[in-house]
Amino acid sequence: MESSLCFPGASLLLLSCEQLVTVTAGIVPDRSLRRSWCGNGLSRLRSRRSGCRLQERGSETKVRGQLVVQIILSDYFIYICRIKNLTVELKNKQDELKTVKEDLRYFQEEKEAAYKQSQVLRNTLEHHCSTLNKAVSLFPFIRSELDSIKEVISSNLENWAAVKEEIFLQIKTVSKEALTEIPKLNQRLAKSQRENECLQEKVKHLTLVADMVELKTQQLQTSLQQGNELQSRCRELQKETLGIAQADSITQKKIAKVTGSKPARASQILR
Repeated sequence: MESSLCFPGASLLLLSCEQLVTVTAGIVPDRSLRRSWCGNGLSRLRSRRSGCRLQERGSETKVRGQLVVQIILSDYFIYICRIKNLTVELKNKQDELKTVKEDLRYFQEEKEAAYKQSQVLRNTLEHHCSTLNKAVSLFPFIRSELDSIKEVISSNLENWAAVKEEIFLQIKTVSKEALTEIPKLNQRLAKSQRENECLQEKVKHLTLVADMVELKTQQLQTSLQQGNELQSRCRELQKETLGIAQADSITQKKIAKVTGSKPARASQILR
């Protein structure tokens, strides 16, 4: 009977439960699930195989067909599990690939930034190198200029020593002349101080005179103001006198008309 099982999946009947668990380890991840599934399948297959031995040859074909269908279904379940596992693995690999691509893009950006920075540093280095080369080329000229400056400084020091001696001699002569001039200047200072005192006294006298003149000026201004007031008063009195004389002449004329005599003049009346 065992040698006559030549359909697909019939080789699983010859395996033990532990061997099936080992075979399906890459398909079903859970070991307990694999063990239960394989044990149930083998028990069903063995029970069917023992039943097939007891049945007649006419029913063996039917049993074999049922076994073939059962084994095909079990293989289909195994393939479905394998496809699911492969799908999960493919998704994980795609996620890993996406992460790797993002890392690659980040590293590419870092590389470009580093390249740009290296270009900037290279340009800066080239500029510094050109500046250093120019400075090195200027060293001989600077050395010659320093030598000429040293010569000028040494000549200036020599000239300064000569000028210093000359200034020292001039200071000596000036100090001697100053010593002779100091008594004369002291005499002139004393004379000027005396003259200053005399001038101060004169200024005081003139100040007093000016105060007196100012006082007299104020008095004259008051007298002049009083004279002006008297003159204006006299003019007013003259106007009043003229008015009285005119009124008197008018009355005289009226009296003369009444009496028939000549009127007296206003000048006579004023006299």
